[in-house]
Amino acid sequence: KDSPNFNTISLFKDGQRACQPQPLPDSLKGKTLFPHVSFKNATVHVNFGAVPLAPLPFTCRMVQDATKVDTSATKYDAPADGKHEVVYPVSLPDEGTF
Repeated sequence: KDSPNFNTISLFKDGQRACQPQPLPDSLKGKTLFPHVSFKNATVHVNFGAVPLAPLPFTCRMVQDATKVDTSATKYDAPADGKHEVVYPVSLPDEGTF
């Protein structure tokens, strides 16, 4: 909370800041954020692992290394008919997925 970058988000590429920190909208402050990446006609490699792939200019926890206080668990009730729906992304080889 003491950082000038508190309640901001920014993009890093190979450990270097790719854009200036952008303030979170008021409606997102204090809420759980779900990291995701969405592009069309592009290949993207993201790291949600426990350690950064390159050194960062600050100390932070990675998504996989998050503590309970940094996360939010949601419990879902079982469907009435007992059957769950599962959606799998389908990708074609050499079409931007790996």
